[in-house]
Amino acid sequence: EDLTRCVEQSRRLIIVLTPDYVLRRGWSIFEMENRLHNMLVSGEIKVILIECTELKGKVNYHEVESLKHTIKLLSVVKWKGPKSSKLNSKFWKRLVFEMPGKKKEVVSRHQ
Repeated sequence: EDLTRCVEQSRRLIIVLTPDYVLRRGWSIFEMENRLHNMLVSGEIKVILIECTELKGKVNYHEVESLKHTIKLLSVVKWKGPKSSKLNSKFWKRLVFEMPGKKKEVVSRHQ
């Protein structure tokens, strides 16, 4: 319930996929949260998946691929180890690109 409420108040959902997470949890968190699953499928929120390593061959990998096809607004960004850690790397440029723009505050002169 708290997870769903937090996601509803957000403009992006970032999911970091590690082999350990995929192995232990798969996508069970989204099965428990029906409202969250509906938000992902309907496109109410844009999802950014960060894949930390090659996930093919992991036990629950088929669940990952299945969910990728059901999420309406999805971007996948791959972390490629040490070369991704530099701020000018393709990883960081892509992640910044996928994030929403900053809201500009309008300052009134009549305050």
